Amino acid sequence: MLLNIEISHSKALTPEKTDLKQKEEKLEIDQKDYETIDIDTEPITENFGVIAYEEFPFPTDNLFISFKNLKINYTIILPTPNGICPLKTKMFVFVPSRADGFYTRHMIRNSWGANLAERSIVLKFIVGWPQEQKVFELMQEELIKFDDLVVYDIDDSYRNLYLKVYVALQWQQIFCSTAQYILKTDDDTIVDFDRLLWWIDNDFGDRVSKYPAAVFGGMIKRSSPIRNANHRWYVSPIDFPHPIFPHYTDGPTYLLTSKAVQAIMNLTESVRAFPIEDVLYTGVLANLANVKKFSIWGHFRSGKHLNLHEKCKVEKKTGKRIPYVTAINGISDASGIKIAYERLHSVECTPWSSSKQMKRF
Repeated sequence: MLLNIEISHSKALTPEKTDLKQKEEKLEIDQKDYETIDIDTEPITENFGVIAYEEFPFPTDNLFISFKNLKINYTIILPTPNGICPLKTKMFVFVPSRADGFYTRHMIRNSWGANLAERSIVLKFIVGWPQEQKVFELMQEELIKFDDLVVYDIDDSYRNLYLKVYVALQWQQIFCSTAQYILKTDDDTIVDFDRLLWWIDNDFGDRVSKYPAAVFGGMIKRSSPIRNANHRWYVSPIDFPHPIFPHYTDGPTYLLTSKAVQAIMNLTESVRAFPIEDVLYTGVLANLANVKKFSIWGHFRSGKHLNLHEKCKVEKKTGKRIPYVTAINGISDASGIKIAYERLHSVECTPWSSSKQMKRF
């Protein structure tokens, strides 16, 4: 059951004006500064709020994560009035991010995440509670300066990614409920939003008119859960007893309609949670919620390669060629994000011919 929270602009985060020039050096995005920060990435499920919220100069509120086997009361930093989505938001984009991922967030803001407001797109980085004082101080500056962080007090770890996604989807339902589409994308992914919006307007939207609750992504079929308790993708047979996962979309990038998110979040209390977020939300819960699944591997690519000549569709009226490839992933070095985006954005396309496939990078 979704929370019924009244958004009060008087309660929303309104930090006092701060002279950021005095601390400009702390927000200079120097990758070397952040490489020295060692954040514990082991999964922790109970020791939340290592740094007390009383030390954080922003208003907060309590929300709830609720599954059949898991109940968590967590605290979240409330958004500013400007941080709440406008009524005519086309798309809400959320990027799971490490608390100390300052450099990666900077590179995203200055490449594929730039100038999104003019496209009616809202981008938020979902950030767990910092455990290092240096990260804590820098994040306060970042929150004030960019107003694009969703900060909550559950510790960051790979095994807790499914909780991070829950926080993001819940935030969207409360503070960005008018968004038509919700895009989940990892911080090593590159997205061309002009291209994505074209495909929504000229293809995906027609499918959504028939199936209002829908998810788009690279579909993975007949995958089996890993039962080795030492494996990072281990799933307990208690939480998921079946030998085969339902079809689900590949985790780096998937696109949901708002009705799909609402249907999924309404049913979380009916299922047992397990820490593989793409299977949980776009597989198990999507099935239960009767969400229509569309496989679009040609648009959301697994990997970072680009062909010399990509497959494209030609607009009948203008003759303009629109590449299918819209998102790539696996840019592990944040310094390569901008050039990867430029290559994706400028990729040439031609009517499909397997003989012309050549890896570009």
